[in-house]
Amino acid sequence: MSQQILFSTKNSSEINNNERRYCICQKSEDELNEQDNHDDFMIECDGCNGWFHGRCVVLPDRIADDIEKYFCMECSKQHGPSIFKQQQNQHRRDYSDANAEQKPIQSGTKIFINKLKQKTFSDCESVILRIKGDQLTNEYLFKNGFTKPILISNRDGLELTLPDRMITLEEINKLIDQDQYIDAIDCEKQVIYKMSFTDYIEYFESYDRNKIYNVLSLEVSNTKLGEFIIVPKIVRDLSWTTTGIWPNKKKDEKFENNIETNEINQLKNKRTWPSQSSLSRTKRRTVSSTTDTDQSDEDEDLNSHHFENFERPEVGKYCLISPQSSYTDFHIDFGGSSVWYSIVRGEKIFYLIEPTDENLQKYADWSKSPNESETFLGDCVSHCYKMYVREGNTIFLPAGWIHAVYTVIDSLVFGGNFLQSMDIDMQFR
Repeated sequence: MSQQILFSTKNSSEINNNERRYCICQKSEDELNEQDNHDDFMIECDGCNGWFHGRCVVLPDRIADDIEKYFCMECSKQHGPSIFKQQQNQHRRDYSDANAEQKPIQSGTKIFINKLKQKTFSDCESVILRIKGDQLTNEYLFKNGFTKPILISNRDGLELTLPDRMITLEEINKLIDQDQYIDAIDCEKQVIYKMSFTDYIEYFESYDRNKIYNVLSLEVSNTKLGEFIIVPKIVRDLSWTTTGIWPNKKKDEKFENNIETNEINQLKNKRTWPSQSSLSRTKRRTVSSTTDTDQSDEDEDLNSHHFENFERPEVGKYCLISPQSSYTDFHIDFGGSSVWYSIVRGEKIFYLIEPTDENLQKYADWSKSPNESETFLGDCVSHCYKMYVREGNTIFLPAGWIHAVYTVIDSLVFGGNFLQSMDIDMQFR
């Protein structure tokens, strides 16, 4: 059993002037609700029932989720160090479930990945196009359509500029907002954790990774790294954000999404600070602020839904960092967008499902199912195609294609999402 002492310096349940205060920072409940750090979380000590900020006791949430019993520094003097969960299975997202023997395999787990490698898939050559970069023009697409994935073997002729394949994560860190916090997906649990980029580098470059953390939503358009990226000419020619269809007017809200999964935000479990009566019922909470701008539908200005009032989305330049064995389950990219995706180093496998009416209905039923993680969608359709995308390859994926992605070896990828007029029907489905 893995054990670790997690330090704090003061019991968090002191009462000052009849107002309960929490953590070693001694904040009141009102102060916790007012603070700006929406992604902070708190953990309850199993000894004194006090609540502590993860950052105050130097405990990342990704580690806290693996703790069975947490003891603060004071309580650890009596109870011993915090106790970590034991691994009881390798096929369930709750790896500590000792009664999982008869339960189905869930996607992303070690057993799932082993079985995925043994599966047989249809040959992708019947549903993809292989052409040279200089052939991919407006004229080509208007003549042949953009309904099939297009695989380009190298970047010649695409007028695509990317960082050198030897770029390091340290260099990437310097070119973005240095040491910013990023979303890292625990592929086995399918949970998103906040990590500093420095912590992620330390994880990624370690020899003994006991987790698989996949970075899919690092948008770099407004960073120095973004200046090293010129998107393919065909994307510049088609994208609504560069052809003038999307207006220049912007709002202040930030638009974020994931290139490989349009359901990434559903993984984020942000909850408000619990009322005092509910503290004892919840082990960990994420502290988030509430908004005072809620309105009923009747009170909303109808013009607020006008197209030009929405910010032009910054989804054109993503940096994706994937360790070996990362897996993203079947999805359709957000908003019916199309995708360009170029591998600087590494190798991926795309599992493709054609967006026929029948397959889209099966996808909709599967995505709504409570057993979604226990069912491999590729087994539910007539044909699921396997496509290798290797170092130097670039793919263009039309709107609506259902796909899952597996990382064969550590990979660094740049890509982006775009809306364009050739796929309007699919974009509005």
